[in-house]
Amino acid sequence: MNTLLVVEDEKLIRQGIVAMIRRSSVPVEEILECRNGEEALEILRKQRVDVMFTDIRMPKMDGLTLVNKMEELSQKPVVIVLSGYDEFSYAVEMMKHGVRDYILKPIKRETIEQLLENLERELSETRETEEEEERCFLNQLRYLMMNAEMAEEKEWMDMESRIRRHIGNDSFRILLTSKANGERFSKCSGILLEGVEGGVLYLLPEPEAERIMKEKDERFCLGVGKEHRSVMEIPEAYQEALLAREMAFIQKNPVEEYQKKCFEEKPELAQFQEKFILQVPTDRADTVLRKMRNWYFEAAHQRVSPYQLLTVTEAICKELDLFYRMPEKQEKCPRPLQYRDADLFLDAFEEWIHVYRESLKSQTAGKEKMEEAISYIRENYAKDLNMAMVSNHICMNYSLFSAAFKEHTGVNFVNYLKEIRIAEAKRLLIQTEDKITEIAKQVGFENDKHFMKSFKTACGVSPSEFRKDYKMVSNGKGGQDE
Repeated sequence: MNTLLVVEDEKLIRQGIVAMIRRSSVPVEEILECRNGEEALEILRKQRVDVMFTDIRMPKMDGLTLVNKMEELSQKPVVIVLSGYDEFSYAVEMMKHGVRDYILKPIKRETIEQLLENLERELSETRETEEEEERCFLNQLRYLMMNAEMAEEKEWMDMESRIRRHIGNDSFRILLTSKANGERFSKCSGILLEGVEGGVLYLLPEPEAERIMKEKDERFCLGVGKEHRSVMEIPEAYQEALLAREMAFIQKNPVEEYQKKCFEEKPELAQFQEKFILQVPTDRADTVLRKMRNWYFEAAHQRVSPYQLLTVTEAICKELDLFYRMPEKQEKCPRPLQYRDADLFLDAFEEWIHVYRESLKSQTAGKEKMEEAISYIRENYAKDLNMAMVSNHICMNYSLFSAAFKEHTGVNFVNYLKEIRIAEAKRLLIQTEDKITEIAKQVGFENDKHFMKSFKTACGVSPSEFRKDYKMVSNGKGGQDE
């Protein structure tokens, strides 16, 4: 378990309980101590506590009052009461208010051990349930936020209490940053959504957001939406943060707060998408990459809409992933907002294009080698030919050739060679009167029986039956023509 709180006014008893907990087989990351219910309540208001051991009779605030006051808290610990025999009626009363169990004094080490084991098991099950509920909540929030036109007011109202549990009852803002900077805000109070526009989204209370904005940390380019109060305005706050993030990304600003700006759409930028896709595989790739950098330069000086430019860039990235066949080991094309700023993205994008073009060259060279191998097989099928001879002829590793040949032709080398030989044997059976034993040798079969067996397996009839059937069909057709 993460945190356990011991509330006991007598120091020696408190320290004894803590010592027994530390010696138990159940690991506890943090053990807190305090002397009365007042101090305990202050701790519970500031941080999450998994389990609380509390005495009943204490100065300032007793255990019964503490348990009653805890009803106001959004997150309550599991409570274990430390009770003397003369306090048993109080312990029973406290259990009516949700207390999990009680321990009679004097406390034994075995009792603590057994209790902690039971609590750890229960807490583990509870954590799994809570984590699943939190995942469902975050997925629902993501859906409603990104599909505002489909969301109904009731859906937002149903989620409001859970949202407020994270961000409080005051105003809030939405912040967007790249995934690489996500850990920077990991300890902020609020809601975190990963994988939003390739980065991380934070829904934070206004004071928390304001503090981060004032820092203006140069290590990240942050987009910040306006201040909002109603949870119904979360989709609007998200769109604002996204537009601000795009501007921060383009201009490399540490913090960009949303401001409404109007840009004229550029028809030539829309046409650039098709031109880029067509020219990337050609020797004009460097030209279109320079043109892309120029578009980003224009956007940084507010002469091009960041939204239009990033929309076109995203479309280019998707087409590169889908339109061209990528090598299995190559990662997908980088996406803009995965990176802190435009310069980092363009560097990664150009590197990816370089790797992609090299793979194209490699694939082209591989195809040329396979075509050379096929030509060699067709020219030499009548000889005593094997795969080692062909792979040596094109200067290619034997095993690599075997895999590449099958991928290129759809069949393995042996079957491909056999298909060519059988096809040529059929031609000779039809067009010549050569003996079957002669034909077998002419197409590369040294063994007559092997030839006849292979031919029947491939054609369903023996070579002599094939020749006879063909002549019968040909004569029949000739008679009809007459």
